[in-house]
Amino acid sequence: MSPRGPWFPHPDNWTASARRQLVKSLKECVSAAQDANVYLCLEGHQLVTLESAAVTKAILDKVGSPWVRSDYDSANWITRETVFDTATVLNRDFDTLGQGQHTAGATVNPYQYTGQQFDSATGLYDLRARYYGPATGRFLSQDKYPSDLYNPIELNRFVYASNNTVNKSDPSGMVMEGALIYTNLSLKQIAILASLAVAESCFVMRVERFWE
Repeated sequence: MSPRGPWFPHPDNWTASARRQLVKSLKECVSAAQDANVYLCLEGHQLVTLESAAVTKAILDKVGSPWVRSDYDSANWITRETVFDTATVLNRDFDTLGQGQHTAGATVNPYQYTGQQFDSATGLYDLRARYYGPATGRFLSQDKYPSDLYNPIELNRFVYASNNTVNKSDPSGMVMEGALIYTNLSLKQIAILASLAVAESCFVMRVERFWE
């Protein structure tokens, strides 16, 4: 515990010894995780040992096990210096952590990004209606689902999840899933939409479109 109290980070969190101890502890837990067929998921934060995507990747590489992974919460690594340029931070973090790095271990798990099936022979994801190329962030074929003419991003029929992979996914290759975090509506308008969604549950399926 920090000498300043439980709500403050310990000054040793960012030291090399703390990182070595974390690697040692994770390596000791790997066999138990594999036997139980569960993954050990780490969540980083600027106040703990996993203070950045780069440090997290270094820890994962030293552990060298597919049973140890990282949960990603972008807000945990946003600082006062980067809060007004979050796109750059997100791109950098995804470049660091977004590609699969670990191939060690006897168990091959084809279900990877967003829990979808990855074809290691082609380097593509099989998203049922279409194939998705993670290297380009694009589908290989056009979307055959009717486009929303009020959403300009859908004029590009090859994009994945409206180019918003932080908040959305497209497991079917046709229809996005996930909620938006940006909106031009006022809080009063959002409250009205929310009350309507409670009164008419089917309306919640269309809230996302109104926000766009």
